[in-house]
Amino acid sequence: MPPLNELTLPVKRWTFLILVCWTCISIFFVVYTFHLLEDSTLAQVHTKAQEAFNKDQSFRFWATMHGGVYVPITEKTPPNKYLSQVKERDISTPSGRELTLMNPAYMVRQLNESFGSLYGAQGHITSLNPLRPENAPDAWERAALLKFENGADEVYAIQNKGGERFARLMQPMEVTRGCLKCHAHQGYKVGDVRGGVSVSVPMAPFLAAQADLKFKSGLVVSGLWFFGVCLVLFGSSLLARNLRERDILTRNLETAKTNAESANSAKSVFLANMSHEIRTPLNGIMGMLQLFKSTPLTAEQSEYVDAALQSSQRLTFLLSDILDLSMIEKGVLAFRHEPVEIASLVDSIRNLFTVAAKQTGIDLVLSVDPDVPQRVMSDPTRLQQLLTNLVGNAIKFTPEGHVRLTIHNLKHSPPGQCRLLFVVGDTGEGIPDDKITHIFSPFAQASEGYTRNYQGAGLGLAICSRLVDAIGGSISVSSQLGQGTEIYCSLTFDLVPGDMAAIPGTRPEETQHYYDMAILLAEDDQVSRMVAERILSKSGCHVTCARDGREALDILKGDHFDLVVMDIQMPVMNGLESTRAIRNGEAGEWCRSIPIIAMTAYAMDSDRKSFNEAGMDDYIPKPVDNDSLLETLRKYSILLKS
Repeated sequence: MPPLNELTLPVKRWTFLILVCWTCISIFFVVYTFHLLEDSTLAQVHTKAQEAFNKDQSFRFWATMHGGVYVPITEKTPPNKYLSQVKERDISTPSGRELTLMNPAYMVRQLNESFGSLYGAQGHITSLNPLRPENAPDAWERAALLKFENGADEVYAIQNKGGERFARLMQPMEVTRGCLKCHAHQGYKVGDVRGGVSVSVPMAPFLAAQADLKFKSGLVVSGLWFFGVCLVLFGSSLLARNLRERDILTRNLETAKTNAESANSAKSVFLANMSHEIRTPLNGIMGMLQLFKSTPLTAEQSEYVDAALQSSQRLTFLLSDILDLSMIEKGVLAFRHEPVEIASLVDSIRNLFTVAAKQTGIDLVLSVDPDVPQRVMSDPTRLQQLLTNLVGNAIKFTPEGHVRLTIHNLKHSPPGQCRLLFVVGDTGEGIPDDKITHIFSPFAQASEGYTRNYQGAGLGLAICSRLVDAIGGSISVSSQLGQGTEIYCSLTFDLVPGDMAAIPGTRPEETQHYYDMAILLAEDDQVSRMVAERILSKSGCHVTCARDGREALDILKGDHFDLVVMDIQMPVMNGLESTRAIRNGEAGEWCRSIPIIAMTAYAMDSDRKSFNEAGMDDYIPKPVDNDSLLETLRKYSILLKS
């Protein structure tokens, strides 16, 4: 796995990229906000200027509508000398008070001079040819008036005057009938554009408000930017910490997995070694018992021998179950795919349990439906192991009545396949409801503690369940207390091509047990060697013994043999090395193809595969069963004769 720094490096890069993007967004937002504020300020100033213009225009319209306004003659409002052509410029009231005419331009000028500070904006009525010279336009107003003559209806601009900024607005004035009273002598006509109203609005208050809003907006955006930066850094730190914790957890899990696999592997090696060490003396015990049984015995002696053999077989089955369970849990249990004869399978179950059923006093009933195919593709060893455990378990827990194995062919199977249902039923005591869910667990039994009616390690059904799962089938159980139990096992098999015949009734049994063959026996254990030699000799074979693989090679160089029976674990040269040497011609060209049978306490499927890869032709596990050994001799006797 990569180091922690490499795991957090992408987080740092993304954090930097996000911070840069967030900063750019914040800057853009500030610039855009400032731009909106400036546009808003200009709009507000324009609105203010328009309001001031409308005010001055309304004063003009009102005064023009009434022909001007008469005010008392004072120092501030003396008679307007530029209105001398107006006949009624000065009038007297009946009370003798003197009044003078004030035209719109005069009135607006007086209002701005006296009260302009109240509303800030300054208005000015002017034209290119004013009556009063003081009303003459400035340069900007003159340019605006010229634009009005060309058709413009408004002129607006921002100007700097005396270090301050002003918004200036000017719109044209059209001559109305009321205007002719004062300007008729200038040639004015109704509808002519002869001047305009100009308004100047100081921008200082608006710019101050704009600066204040910019400062506050910048402060808010800066706060949001800072909050975003803190949030990104916090999220980055949290993500980096989670990555580190996940990496540590992953490393711990991998370490735990490695340790568990090492422990499981060590357990498997330990079990394999223990199995080998137990099977070797057990092979001597069972071999001696089988040899003893072949001699004349009294009934009492036969009973003792049978009991000892039965206990030895029980121990053998227990060793096999423990090894198989270990291999299944490790996930390395291999399955072969070869033709299996259903009739042969049923016969082996019958031969294996007939004696046990008779001893218990129950009936063993085996039946196969007529439409069950004669052969299917499967692993014969595992299929027999499955049925052996199921039937053996049923016999063990059935004190009276019967145990029945029935094989049915389920319909509607895919082309080229068949689905068989194996039903094992008994009339035993049944399983309590609270125990039925645990019977497929390793070492689980219906009765526990010191008071137990039946012996056993509790591995049989656990192995059955795991074998069925590995094969891809299903297994279920139905039980009633006091009436019995039925176990249903459904498996799908490939059909043997061109082989759809029904099962014949029985298979003829081989009765020959005398084989005239020269056999080289390589076995380092004295008891196992003596047992194998006696069994082979009693079968008519001529046996020569070797204590290790090297001695076996030397013997093969000088004598001719039909068959080699080879142990695996031996001093000097083990069985696999000796087999490879034989296949390489080190014992002579004539024996390169001699049949070599492994007879060993290594009983795992992986061991058998390595034996085949080394060049061995067959395999007999220890403890050696007489029937298995004689069946192997029969097979190779037929091959040699052919």
